[in-house]
Amino acid sequence: MTPKQLLGTACFVAALLTSSSLMAQVKVGTNPTTIETNSNLEVEASTSGRKVKVDKTTGQMTIADGTQGAGKVLTSDANGGASWQISKVGCGSFDAVRNDIQAITIRDAANDPPVVLVGTTEVYDPLNAYNPSTGEYTVPVTGMYVFKASAVDGLNDPVARRNSTLAIYSAARGRLSSSLFINQTYSAGSWNDVTAVAYLNAGDKITAVCQVTHVSGTKPGPTIDVQEIKFAGSRIDCTGN
Repeated sequence: MTPKQLLGTACFVAALLTSSSLMAQVKVGTNPTTIETNSNLEVEASTSGRKVKVDKTTGQMTIADGTQGAGKVLTSDANGGASWQISKVGCGSFDAVRNDIQAITIRDAANDPPVVLVGTTEVYDPLNAYNPSTGEYTVPVTGMYVFKASAVDGLNDPVARRNSTLAIYSAARGRLSSSLFINQTYSAGSWNDVTAVAYLNAGDKITAVCQVTHVSGTKPGPTIDVQEIKFAGSRIDCTGN
């Protein structure tokens, strides 16, 4: 070895011996002379608060890179870059409800377009994939999904009759599933619910839609009240390929 290499080796050994006398604390990166008292090892980035550290007592490793959060899992991209992501259990899930009444137009013909039911309150939506202003859920990742929608509609008119349809609709594929009540009265409290399971591509827009078509008798009004609106869904193949 050259004198320069020997000197470098000696310095490295001295550093290791010194760190051993200080309970083997090692710091790499920004502020290399400052280390948390409870850490054995710290690798700190130039961005404040972002570091990897190992606790000297428990041995627990902490990776804080700005993506960390409660319940997340550590995963990698195609190049092996690690980051914290939302757990794949129930990934892409959302749950929306509406606590007030949504008035929808009573249609005169079956081929008139349906009305989107809008759940204005997000109970759960970690990916911000649901829009509470439009009632649209944007599919975040291509995969298999399940959706459920329900609502109550009606007027206090026991004579006139209508058909009532609740459906889950895909902008790309059309109607995925529907539930239809035929020739029923406009009496209050008519409950309708529907479930759909489908393989969907990322970016597709999914909505819960309702259509009330007048059938017979005197039309009770231009609109019908819909309440207790619930719309929820989730990707169900998160652990698959």
